[in-house]
Amino acid sequence: MLHTSTLNTKPIMLNIGKETPLHLFKELVDAGSVSSVTVRGTGDGLVVVAMVGMQERVLSRQQGGPRFFNTVDGAVSVLWKAGVRQFSVDTSNWSPAAQVARAA
Repeated sequence: MLHTSTLNTKPIMLNIGKETPLHLFKELVDAGSVSSVTVRGTGDGLVVVAMVGMQERVLSRQQGGPRFFNTVDGAVSVLWKAGVRQFSVDTSNWSPAAQVARAA
């Protein structure tokens, strides 16, 4: 799935992979099917991306669509609850200042 995001008024196209709700994400973690997890920045916030086999899966909202986080702490809290203890963070397309301005 392609998602268009903006940061500093430049559009960013992200291939965010198959969406995966939290309950299924946790099952994949528990089964040992997740080889890596990255908290990845977008202009809309941070998303959690998991590698399952050769496929990227993005943590989704229960109603569908990617689950965006405003802070790294928020993403880490959800990852911790899902049983993930090691992950990487890529904030190259994200700015905390943009998230604060958006929330105001």
